Amino acid sequence: MKFIILFIAIHCSFNLATCKSIELLTINLQPIEIHEMIRFSEQKPNTLQVISNEEDILIITNAINSAKKMAGKPDIADPHYQLELGENNYYLWINQDNTATIMNVNDTNTIYKIYAAEKLISTIQQ
Repeated sequence: MKFIILFIAIHCSFNLATCKSIELLTINLQPIEIHEMIRFSEQKPNTLQVISNEEDILIITNAINSAKKMAGKPDIADPHYQLELGENNYYLWINQDNTATIMNVNDTNTIYKIYAAEKLISTIQQ
């Protein structure tokens, strides 16, 4: 009996957490601005792309949320893109192995790897 009650409690908690996450993403759906970059802090002229489609925003947001912190201090080439998501700005690199690397512009000492980034890449490069 205790096992059944514990299972139901865990199941309900998981469902509530999942619903709350989805609700937060839905509430915070703001257009995403994407610029191609020449080098750090220099955007390529006339390359602004605004993503306002909900599905595309969720693809980008979920990719960023799934990024894994990489160890060590980054020594990295100039970024391919800059993404502006509300108050957050990121540099983005597209890698040849269908992964991506992302860095918060306010924390240039830390990079994050996005594995299985095919949807992210196709959304940004459309």
